[in-house]
Amino acid sequence: MSLIFVPYIIPLSRLVFSLEVFSKLFLTILTAKSGT
Repeated sequence: MSLIFVPYIIPLSRLVFSLEVFSKLFLTILTAKSGT
């Protein structure tokens, strides 16, 4: 059962990582816009 999900672990972790980077970027832009 778990063997089916093995190929999805790496892309999923990459997706989570890119999502974290994107959210951090979005937050910095948002704070920069509200700051000015």
